[in-house]
Amino acid sequence: MLFPYKYIEHNISFLQKWMDHLFMNVWCNADKEYDFDVLDGCPDLKKLVKAEYYKEDPNTKHKDYISGPIRNIYEEFRKIDKIERKKIKKWYKRTKNVNKTCQGQKLYKPLNLKTIAKISTNLEKLLKDFYGNLYDNILGLVACQKHNGNIIRSL
Repeated sequence: MLFPYKYIEHNISFLQKWMDHLFMNVWCNADKEYDFDVLDGCPDLKKLVKAEYYKEDPNTKHKDYISGPIRNIYEEFRKIDKIERKKIKKWYKRTKNVNKTCQGQKLYKPLNLKTIAKISTNLEKLLKDFYGNLYDNILGLVACQKHNGNIIRSL
């Protein structure tokens, strides 16, 4: 039996906006030395990243799922030439067009880790780890839950 999808309005929907901003506006434009100011275009994400970077709980201090990985990915993108980064950005943007991607339109072939690996195997690993931790660990961070709430409790 099929059940209709019911969209639930929740702060967690900001996560996609943050990830899009991070990929297209921060990483793909990685030209200068990394500091928190590269996140200025997304103040809530910047606040979350800084809160995690400066956290004081000794039990969780060694677990860096967001600030370090964002910086490391940024530094890997800096090693890629601007023309290649521009292609990656265009590819990412096209991948977001789900209808055309699902229809298999030629220009809308999804950006995937195999494609990234051809450009940089280190970048592929960093992205895989970062996005793998997104739902497993980042959503559980205190700073993230303070902003977005806990999706499980809100259902």
